[in-house]
Amino acid sequence: MGLEALAHSPLYLKFQPAFTQGTGLPLALHGPWMPGLVGYFRKQQNRFCALMATANLSCAACYELQQRLTREGRRRTKSLTCFAGLCETVVPVRTDAKLWAFLHTGQVSLDRLSRTRFQRLASQLRTWGCALDLKSLEEAYFETRVISTSQYEALVALIGLFAEKLSAEADELLLQARREEVPAITRARLFIHAHHTEPVPLARVAQAVHASPAYLRRHFKRATGMLVIEYLGRTRVETAKRLLRNPSLRISAIALESGFHSLSQFNRTFRRITGRPPRALRHAPS
Repeated sequence: MGLEALAHSPLYLKFQPAFTQGTGLPLALHGPWMPGLVGYFRKQQNRFCALMATANLSCAACYELQQRLTREGRRRTKSLTCFAGLCETVVPVRTDAKLWAFLHTGQVSLDRLSRTRFQRLASQLRTWGCALDLKSLEEAYFETRVISTSQYEALVALIGLFAEKLSAEADELLLQARREEVPAITRARLFIHAHHTEPVPLARVAQAVHASPAYLRRHFKRATGMLVIEYLGRTRVETAKRLLRNPSLRISAIALESGFHSLSQFNRTFRRITGRPPRALRHAPS
């Protein structure tokens, strides 16, 4: 079950426009990893943010903030303020076992806009050498919506309630997809679970289920929402999480026993999937 199925579910298609029209806030649904800036519909987007996204360094700063949000918001709602003073928030759509997606909102100010704040921002942009028309940028800046912290928190809480319903919808869509799953994909998932502690390239899985690599790549992603290599990484991380409960096992040994080739690969994959390093999970209260 992919993100596309969730984004086209009747529940999301009803809530998203109702929320944006009723509150004036943008709302986007995106996957756990974003290849670029969050994609709001054009009519929802803050004009100031749209202009900032056209400059390389300011765009990079926005992207880094959004990447930090997805790293730190994997288990609970997370809000951060960008260098321009605007608030961004992600709400995870997840069950205990899986992060499905994020609901993303923001591009608002929780404090009064002022020329002093804009001048500080303009100074930073000059330091970066950003070739932006500051007059147009200033006009767009003062069009930014300002709301109180309490009002914003209430709207974010509303998104949180919707995220819980969307999580249940995701589970149901996954069950439906598995009922309709191509037999070769079912066999591929079982093969990965049985052999995930070994090297498992795509070609090996394809050979085991009597399918071509191209067929497996296309249909596996359609059925699970993940590439084979992503599914393999998640399976290995789940094994590692179980092994981390044993305090007598060294983390380097757990990495190898879970199927990772090196400790650095293990740490990188574990943090990307769970949002935390392995040691943090080991030391977390049970």
